[in-house]
Amino acid sequence: MIARALAWLVVVGAAVAAVQPAAARLAFKNGETAVVVRRSIGASRTVHYIVDGNAGDHFIVRFEGKSGHCMRTTVTPPSGRDATTQSGGGAYDGTLNESGTYRIDVTNHVDVNAGCRALARTITMRVELAHSSGS
Repeated sequence: MIARALAWLVVVGAAVAAVQPAAARLAFKNGETAVVVRRSIGASRTVHYIVDGNAGDHFIVRFEGKSGHCMRTTVTPPSGRDATTQSGGGAYDGTLNESGTYRIDVTNHVDVNAGCRALARTITMRVELAHSSGS
């Protein structure tokens, strides 16, 4: 009975892990505070990035060009609580409350009323991370 329960937990755990898509780690060159990502995102598709930050760091995610207005961006802190979502090309601009690995999910949001048709879009996303003087 215990073996069955453990086997079930392993199967459920593997299924949950399969649902969480892989994220690309954003790498800042030595001494630089910004990285630019340019890529195509299919309609209603989401791409995932991770970046390490420290509490007190200033963190900015923004889009350059016209396609950014169709993007929905969610920034999730290491604890997984209090994720921030911006739509309509909204960027994230704030001070980090936690230290650790942050997740950035970018969705090519389809909203015909906002002029965001079901098309693949090439985006240019700039991510800035300015360390606070204490980190």
